[in-house]
Amino acid sequence: MKKPLVFTFLSALPAWVFGQSSGSFVETYFSEIVLSIALGVALVALLLLVVTLQAVAVFRKTEEGEKEVKETWFSKWWQSINSFKPIEQETVVLTTHEYDGIRELDNNLPPWWKGMFYATIVFGVLYLVNYHIMGSGQLQVEEYETEMAVAAKEVAAYKAAVLAMEGPSEEPVTGPEAIAAGKVVYQKFCSACHGAQGQGGIGPNFVDQYWIHGGSMANIITTIEEGVPTKGMIAWKNQLSGAEIQQVAAFIYDLEGNDPDGQKEPQGELFERVTETEVEGE
Repeated sequence: MKKPLVFTFLSALPAWVFGQSSGSFVETYFSEIVLSIALGVALVALLLLVVTLQAVAVFRKTEEGEKEVKETWFSKWWQSINSFKPIEQETVVLTTHEYDGIRELDNNLPPWWKGMFYATIVFGVLYLVNYHIMGSGQLQVEEYETEMAVAAKEVAAYKAAVLAMEGPSEEPVTGPEAIAAGKVVYQKFCSACHGAQGQGGIGPNFVDQYWIHGGSMANIITTIEEGVPTKGMIAWKNQLSGAEIQQVAAFIYDLEGNDPDGQKEPQGELFERVTETEVEGE
């Protein structure tokens, strides 16, 4: 009674310890598992073929009435790995159990099978110690939480990259916060040519009503995005994000009407903005 119980426990042990993290293990080693199964199936098929050929050979020799069957190196090796009893010694392992004239042999388990069984026991014990006693490996829940945390970081990075690549929306950005953020960008990238207060320098000023490339918010955004290569202004769409372009456009748009010292003379054409009051009066 003890032997079947011990056998059942040892057989179930590897399956139990594998079950703690089967999902990630299968996903991680899917190709290796498929390859192992394919090799196993091929090995079993090869063994069945060999057994069949051996059986056919023995049958033919028996039919021919040969008294002695010569043993080859293969038959010796085959018998050793399977621990077969020679036909002449089958009476030693013949049991008394009989059904319909057929009697059963009490052969030993094949050595190769017992070796694999013991290997699974060792692997199961090592897995148990590693994951459940020493805690050096992650169980299923821990693996799930770790992968979810990594995925959350990747999603956040992806969203940030998409936002950085997107161009400014059609709706202009306004408000004190956008203007303040745009001032920071302006001072860093634009003030060298247009003056710290928009009074102009190498480039035109932004404080009067004259604009070379249009004074609407859409015109300003387009000029920042595409630049003016003939005048030495680069296309900032490759340097700034969509949000930064909108913010610096809001700051430039808000400069009109200021009166800083050292203003550059007007350039371009007069552009009169339509106020909200005028729009409502139409």
